[in-house]
Amino acid sequence: MLKPRGFSLFEVLIAMSILSISVVLILQLFSMGLRSTKKAEDYTTALVIARSLMNEALSAGSIEDAGMEEEYEGGYSAERTIEEVSQDEEGATRLYRITVIVRWPPSGRLKLTSMRAVHEENR
Repeated sequence: MLKPRGFSLFEVLIAMSILSISVVLILQLFSMGLRSTKKAEDYTTALVIARSLMNEALSAGSIEDAGMEEEYEGGYSAERTIEEVSQDEEGATRLYRITVIVRWPPSGRLKLTSMRAVHEENR
């Protein structure tokens, strides 16, 4: 009695199905990794811009004129607003809220908020 040699057509079809499903899954994982890397890069760039604008406002001598809007390379736009929140009873100390919003295409947005107290003798 002869033993059959090789694979049956059914075994080959099952092996090809498993291989094709594996390749599709690997390509999807690779694509997701690339998208995640791009999102992380966009977020990091926006964070660098936002921290830079926030540090400028926090270290500025006069806080009233530190609001601004600006466009950056890569489609990033930044807006810094400063509003007086309160002042003490004598009016010597004022509290300001500094907000920096960075936007980038298609729908990225990062918002930083900080507070700064300003004493009258420093203004």
